[in-house]
Amino acid sequence: MNALSEDMIDTMTTQLQEWDKSDCKVIFVMKSSGPAFCAGGDVKSFADPTNIDVSMRQVQKMYSLSHLIATLDTPYVAVLDGVAIGGGLGISVHAPFRIATENTIVGIPEGGIGFFADTALSFFLSRLPDGSRLGKYLALTGRMLKGMEAVMAGIATHYVPSDRIPALVERLSSISTSDLREINHVIEEFAGSTPSKAEWEEWSLHNELRLAFESLTLFSGPQQSPWSTATLAHMRNQSPTYMKVVVEQLKRAKSMDIASCFRMDYRIAHGFMHTPDLRTGITAVLVDKLKKRPEWNPSLEEVLGGGVLKDRDVARIYFGDFDADEREGKEVPPEIPPEGSGLVLHNDRTFEQYVHRTVTGLPAEEDIRRVVGGEIAGSGNFALTADEVVDWFLSNWGAFLDPTTLGYTSNPPPASMGGGKYLDESGGDPSEPHTRREQRRQPWGVRQRVEAIVDTCCERFGEGGAYLRWRRG
Repeated sequence: MNALSEDMIDTMTTQLQEWDKSDCKVIFVMKSSGPAFCAGGDVKSFADPTNIDVSMRQVQKMYSLSHLIATLDTPYVAVLDGVAIGGGLGISVHAPFRIATENTIVGIPEGGIGFFADTALSFFLSRLPDGSRLGKYLALTGRMLKGMEAVMAGIATHYVPSDRIPALVERLSSISTSDLREINHVIEEFAGSTPSKAEWEEWSLHNELRLAFESLTLFSGPQQSPWSTATLAHMRNQSPTYMKVVVEQLKRAKSMDIASCFRMDYRIAHGFMHTPDLRTGITAVLVDKLKKRPEWNPSLEEVLGGGVLKDRDVARIYFGDFDADEREGKEVPPEIPPEGSGLVLHNDRTFEQYVHRTVTGLPAEEDIRRVVGGEIAGSGNFALTADEVVDWFLSNWGAFLDPTTLGYTSNPPPASMGGGKYLDESGGDPSEPHTRREQRRQPWGVRQRVEAIVDTCCERFGEGGAYLRWRRG
């Protein structure tokens, strides 16, 4: 399953650092040679309570590699042609290009082995196009997404049939620019059919999740839906400690920069190394390969009852929220890391939003809300029609846009964020929103995505219902 060993992590780190410093116009393409992309780190050793120092060294290396990938100057293309879970997502989701195929299976199963969603997945999940509710759902249930679902969830940016991948990789190796817009054009040349407007509207996860968060009774009583019943069953397989921690983790990540999320995860990892659930889960699932749910301690009923693992305990043990004088004159619990033992990263780069977001991915629901509401540059003071909203995205998406105004920007990302090679003059005039503008086609999947969100989230008013007003709270 292509689990990441320490040697593999060391090799990847050295090569990426060396190539990223090069003046050559290179593109990093990460793909597997087998049926799985990457099943994450080799975590079986984490079950040994006498091996915590060695386990934390592996965590240190994995998180530093993932942060390095997130902050590279050089474009990075992850081809998820197979299973990508755990650390496999850690070396792919922070990249500007994440390509799904019909073989793609992605998910966050860590709760099922008593660990947690690490490698700053909380940063990524809290910024998914459909909002943090989808990230919370995926983290709490461990549900796997297949093929096009990965694109619709925002985990992948493009869908390319697997038989086109060799030709795509060859084509990428021949281009002479590192400009994200040019690379995006190339990938779209090989992309499969986009999800239709109807498929967006009928996607069960999108609709059921929206209803779940709009209804306070969906998970209880006689009106409980089959979807909510299945969701609860998935959640019962997860470690209750994990679920308690991940909810707080995602909440905090929404307002944190990515480097801080990695450091938060390092502390959380130290806490989990001392929990019985990690040993129980790894032994049951990865070693003994039992089919039944592990016996979690504390149990879900104990956690829900409020008698154990209270909010304050979670904040202290996993997030470091304790008074400075708590260490004074007291024995420090082993799950609280010693002072000065924090994560060491390969660079000091960080950001609060992905530099590549408006170039490579599909529009977020929040982007569409802002355009409908007239909150972006040049939108004027008048209500827009559905066609005008769609046209705005077809004309603007796929370019570098200012995160505040969504207006064009020709400024390269600050050195403190990475992405220094993303805007390349050899790929065209950087002051132009798009390279090869005369050849530009409609950006892949944008029309269908915007039309579906408009129909779902807007109400029409005015003569003939021509104009849009955002209605979702």
